Amino acid sequence: MNALRILSVGPIGGDDLLRMAALTREFNPLNVISAGTARGDSAAAVLHTAWISGLVSAGLDGSFPDAECGDFEIMYHGSAFENERLALEMNVENADTDGKACMVAFRVLGPRRRLIAEGRAAAHLHVSP
Repeated sequence: MNALRILSVGPIGGDDLLRMAALTREFNPLNVISAGTARGDSAAAVLHTAWISGLVSAGLDGSFPDAECGDFEIMYHGSAFENERLALEMNVENADTDGKACMVAFRVLGPRRRLIAEGRAAAHLHVSP
């Protein structure tokens, strides 16, 4: 693997949770309401997996603006929480010889490099005729 790219995002706040719920039309209290709100402690809402997928998609689109990224394979290993900072690490691998396509391996990490998700995606450069 080569060409390591790291993006950081967060922390995600309560308004962000509500916007994602409206977008996905899923208002699961686990993903919308901070668990600590009623009790006054610091427990946080669990970020919807759509956050993780969206972070990966946006990271790939931003890192490869002249490419179409797809064929995602993603495996979730743990939860991400409200108010955490997340990191997206991307490694370019298996580039073809003409440089028009490659595979990108990625990992989403939480605090203390806790693995949240990992996977691969294909990136194909747009080629003008």
